[in-house]
Amino acid sequence: MLKYLLAFAIAFTSLTTVAAAEHITIRANKTAGLGSYVAYNGDICSGQGSPHMYVGRKPKHGKLTFKPVRTKFSQGRCKGVPVRATAVFYTPNRGFKGEDSFSFYYTHDMYEGAAGRGSTSYSFRATIK
Repeated sequence: MLKYLLAFAIAFTSLTTVAAAEHITIRANKTAGLGSYVAYNGDICSGQGSPHMYVGRKPKHGKLTFKPVRTKFSQGRCKGVPVRATAVFYTPNRGFKGEDSFSFYYTHDMYEGAAGRGSTSYSFRATIK
């Protein structure tokens, strides 16, 4: 069985997988791309589809949206291979300036044909200027 590897296909802003919230700065009245995500088989550089995305902690002063996108892997042995992914965006409420926080997560098969699923989450602290 080929194991699924979770890929982080960077399309907008670099993210890191850490337990603490990542701090980001966003311009007021502008939508910010937070990154794009895909599950893929690294042995054959094949995208296995977009993971199921969910809002964890809702932002108090904006909204999170998920959109399907076409992108390319940006690093590693699969660099340049096209793939379908899900991009994540944060839009602050019109006119809002200040602090906001939120999280999202996605679920994925543990490996090809697996009955079990795993999940990965990301948390953010945003300063809107």
